[in-house]
Amino acid sequence: MSPVISPSGTTQVSAKELLDSILETVRIFENHVIVGELLETKSAQQFDLNTPKSIVTTSAIRLTIC
Repeated sequence: MSPVISPSGTTQVSAKELLDSILETVRIFENHVIVGELLETKSAQQFDLNTPKSIVTTSAIRLTIC
Protein backbone atom coordinates (compact mmCIF):
# COMPACT_ATOMS: atom_id res chain seq x y z
CA MET A 1 0.00 0.00 0.00
CA SER A 2 1.44 3.37 -0.94
CA PRO A 3 2.00 5.95 1.81
CA VAL A 4 -0.44 8.27 0.02
CA ILE A 5 -3.41 5.95 0.60
CA SER A 6 -2.26 4.27 3.80
CA PRO A 7 -4.43 4.74 6.88
CA SER A 8 -3.25 7.60 9.03
CA GLY A 9 -5.83 7.98 11.79
CA THR A 10 -6.79 5.55 14.54
CA THR A 11 -10.27 5.15 13.05
CA GLN A 12 -8.85 4.36 9.63
CA VAL A 13 -6.42 1.83 11.10
CA SER A 14 -9.23 0.16 13.02
CA ALA A 15 -11.43 0.10 9.92
CA LYS A 16 -8.60 -1.44 7.89
CA GLU A 17 -8.02 -4.13 10.54
CA LEU A 18 -11.75 -4.90 10.61
CA LEU A 19 -11.88 -5.12 6.82
CA ASP A 20 -8.80 -7.37 6.76
CA SER A 21 -10.43 -9.61 9.36
CA ILE A 22 -13.66 -9.81 7.35
CA LEU A 23 -11.76 -10.62 4.15
CA GLU A 24 -9.78 -13.33 5.94
CA THR A 25 -13.03 -14.83 7.23
CA VAL A 26 -14.42 -14.81 3.70
CA ARG A 27 -11.28 -16.59 2.40
CA ILE A 28 -11.58 -19.22 5.14
CA PHE A 29 -15.29 -19.72 4.36
CA GLU A 30 -14.52 -19.96 0.64
CA ASN A 31 -11.90 -22.65 1.34
CA HIS A 32 -14.41 -24.47 3.53
CA VAL A 33 -16.96 -24.48 0.70
CA ILE A 34 -14.37 -25.72 -1.81
CA VAL A 35 -13.30 -28.56 0.49
CA GLY A 36 -16.96 -29.46 1.07
CA GLU A 37 -17.60 -29.60 -2.67
CA LEU A 38 -14.54 -31.79 -3.20
CA LEU A 39 -15.63 -34.17 -0.45
CA GLU A 40 -19.15 -34.31 -1.88
CA THR A 41 -17.79 -35.10 -5.35
CA LYS A 42 -15.51 -37.80 -3.99
CA SER A 43 -18.35 -39.30 -1.96
CA ALA A 44 -20.63 -39.34 -5.01
CA GLN A 45 -17.92 -41.06 -7.07
CA GLN A 46 -17.44 -43.72 -4.39
CA PHE A 47 -21.21 -44.19 -4.18
CA ASP A 48 -21.35 -44.71 -7.95
CA LEU A 49 -18.58 -47.31 -7.75
CA ASN A 50 -20.26 -49.19 -4.89
CA THR A 51 -23.79 -49.14 -6.36
CA PRO A 52 -24.76 -52.35 -8.16
CA LYS A 53 -25.60 -51.75 -11.78
CA SER A 54 -28.03 -53.78 -13.81
CA ILE A 55 -27.34 -54.70 -17.40
CA VAL A 56 -29.41 -56.49 -19.99
CA THR A 57 -27.64 -59.16 -22.01
CA THR A 58 -28.51 -60.19 -25.54
CA SER A 59 -30.57 -63.10 -24.23
CA ALA A 60 -32.69 -60.64 -22.20
CA ILE A 61 -31.42 -62.04 -18.86
CA ARG A 62 -30.85 -59.31 -16.33
CA LEU A 63 -27.54 -59.54 -14.47
CA THR A 64 -26.47 -57.53 -11.45
CA ILE A 65 -22.82 -56.55 -11.31
CA CYS A 66 -21.40 -55.82 -7.87
